[in-house]
Amino acid sequence: MRLHISKENELLIPKLEAEFDVDEQVHIAAAMAGCFEPAMMGALISWMYDGQVMQDHEGMIRFLLGALPPPAFANLAKVLAAKDTAAWAEILRLVPEMEISTA
Repeated sequence: MRLHISKENELLIPKLEAEFDVDEQVHIAAAMAGCFEPAMMGALISWMYDGQVMQDHEGMIRFLLGALPPPAFANLAKVLAAKDTAAWAEILRLVPEMEISTA
């Protein structure tokens, strides 16, 4: 997983950021996510989250916050928060706008 993510960060993300604005990036990600059943997508995101280091969690959470509808993000946030409450407290500190959207 770390190799996959590092290659995405090295090759894919810079290309997406260079070619598409944030709204287009969100649209692309939402279209990709639409290929999966919601339960499978939740399991996939949870698995991806577990495979990342803390420094990458903030970016992933910010991206998902923009890409997912608020109810879907709130459900996912509950799952991720339950994994490690101390780590989730750090995510809330780094992404304060998230607390408003999950309230």
